[in-house]
Amino acid sequence: RNVTGVQTCALPISGTLDDIRVVPNPFNIHQETFVGSPDKLAFFDVPGHCTIRIYTERGDLIKTIDHSNGSGTEYWWLNTDQRQVVVSGIYIAHFETPEGQSAFKKFIIVR
Repeated sequence: RNVTGVQTCALPISGTLDDIRVVPNPFNIHQETFVGSPDKLAFFDVPGHCTIRIYTERGDLIKTIDHSNGSGTEYWWLNTDQRQVVVSGIYIAHFETPEGQSAFKKFIIVR
């Protein structure tokens, strides 16, 4: 369980950065929730320790997540580092390991 008392599922770490998945993609606020609560996106098969940076389509950094729990799963509640709710658009997630390996994944948010 996480700090809010909501049951979470931590998946094991996968083999390569190419295996990272953004779920659901596209994220649609009007669809039934897939990951347990509204306004929540999941990153599956991430390295156990990495930094996840979320950018807008224009390249503006809006969120930095320090993933350090050793699991292959991280969640994002679709807010910026300034606690603003993100708007509809195309976003880019950059995953970087402490060893310097990195991968990019694009995803869509529809509000």
